[in-house]
Amino acid sequence: GDGSNATVYMIGSFSVAGAPGTLEIGVDYDDSCVIYINGDEVARTSGTDIHSPAVFDDWSDQGSGQSHEASKTDPPGYEVLEIAFTATAVEAEGKLATAWGSLKSVR
Repeated sequence: GDGSNATVYMIGSFSVAGAPGTLEIGVDYDDSCVIYINGDEVARTSGTDIHSPAVFDDWSDQGSGQSHEASKTDPPGYEVLEIAFTATAVEAEGKLATAWGSLKSVR
């Protein structure tokens, strides 16, 4: 890359009631998107050909050249990714996950 574009990492928490077979996540992204749940990759949009494990700069410097633009609308236009869901109970991993869970619930 030419250094003009940023790579963005986001973290969030959510609760799932019961034990569903699938999980739907709405995403609005520019170029590519990879979703991790509790440290495991569960979804990836096409064109993200970086090998695992990726180095921080891989996403902004060595992407596949795919051009997918974010919706740039208000409200955003989300694409829905459907993920096979197999976890039934999950606990926060480490201090960071716990801290984020606490912050999100206060908001």
